[in-house]
Amino acid sequence: MVAHSILSCSVRRIILLNNSFHGPILEEIGRLFRLQFIRLSNNSFGGGLPNNLSRCSNLEYLYLDNNHLSGNIPTQLGSLPKLRDLILFENKISGTIPPSIGNLSYLVKLAFSECNLHGEIPEGIAKLRLLIQINQLEGSIPPDIGSKLPNLASFTVFDNQFTGMIPNPLSNASGLGLINFGVNNFIGPMPEDLGELSDLPRMNFQHNQLEDDLSFISSQTNCTRLQFLLVNRNLLKGSLPDFIANLSIDLSFMVLGENQLHGSIPSGIGNLLNLTVLSMKSNYFSGPIPDTIGRLRTIPNSLSGCSSLEVLHLEGNSFEGEIPQEFGVGDMASTNGDVYSFGILLLEMFTGKRPTDSLFQDHLNLHNFVKNALPERVMDIVDPSIQLEHNNGSWINDCMVSILTIGVACSSESPRDRMEMETVVSKLCAACAYPKEKRPSGSFSCLNEEDF
Repeated sequence: MVAHSILSCSVRRIILLNNSFHGPILEEIGRLFRLQFIRLSNNSFGGGLPNNLSRCSNLEYLYLDNNHLSGNIPTQLGSLPKLRDLILFENKISGTIPPSIGNLSYLVKLAFSECNLHGEIPEGIAKLRLLIQINQLEGSIPPDIGSKLPNLASFTVFDNQFTGMIPNPLSNASGLGLINFGVNNFIGPMPEDLGELSDLPRMNFQHNQLEDDLSFISSQTNCTRLQFLLVNRNLLKGSLPDFIANLSIDLSFMVLGENQLHGSIPSGIGNLLNLTVLSMKSNYFSGPIPDTIGRLRTIPNSLSGCSSLEVLHLEGNSFEGEIPQEFGVGDMASTNGDVYSFGILLLEMFTGKRPTDSLFQDHLNLHNFVKNALPERVMDIVDPSIQLEHNNGSWINDCMVSILTIGVACSSESPRDRMEMETVVSKLCAACAYPKEKRPSGSFSCLNEEDF
């Protein structure tokens, strides 16, 4: 419990994150009229949110994430005229999002992930940069939300119970860096205007009931920064269009599995030079595997241009013929080589940098770049989007140190210095062995091996 004496001060900032404080947040906090910044993250505070926080009329930042707070979100929070960040994720808060939140005209960040909220998103919410992730929200999303939220940077409603069609248009939110509509009950076609979001790097529509052909990919050729495209576990039909070869050269994850797609794999798919994960499993594809895969050493021949490819899932289709002879071109396949590739993949995924990045010159490479930062400067090199989505104090720091240390060990120059894969698995499990209620949620936490 926080001492009452603190409430007699003319404080402007209260920062108590990453401690073991418990008990309720004192109602008297509403007396601190000059208070601008509250950060009580990563403690064990319980009880409800103080109603009289609304009396802190100068409050701009309220971070109460990763505690044991319960009850409803007070309607009075909508009376904080200067509030910019409202961060309540990973608590036991229940009920609905009060419509009064829409009165917070300066709000740019709103995070309610992993609470017990339900109901619909109030139509009045505006000027946000982060939306709700992993709650039990339901209903449909307002169709004009894209025009109401022109400053939206991350549209994340992953793992809810939303129904209806995905809002269209979204293109008015031109600054979007992430669309994550995965694991809901959306129906209908893909949004028509996705291609107008030319700077959008990540799209996730997996595990819905979307029905469409793949003609929407035509517009996505305009998304020149696209890195992640996940549409698996839907009801998509049709064949892969030839213009799939014109997708972004940065595309690294393309997951199309568990749909109703058919036909052959276009040979031009080999143009996707940076493709790391390609999943087409459990569809109705047929014909031979194209011989454009041949330079991959460990992957069949029709994707030969995809020199970065490390995961390929084609099971559950009707492919026929022989695996191309080029399958064996290059160094002899070995488990040491697989471990090295896996290590580089880890470093890429969690730093957001590629081995070919212009940063790496002379003797500096991705392996050394990460190794030199461990452990003290790990958060300096982690992908900024991970820090934005997982603002979770010491846990995420420790987790990143563990994972990147594994990546460095796996990508050692000498094969003898690399980890055995069994050790890799056990250490990764240990890195993730943290109570679920404290574990940060991620926008792409759905990237599990079984989903590829």
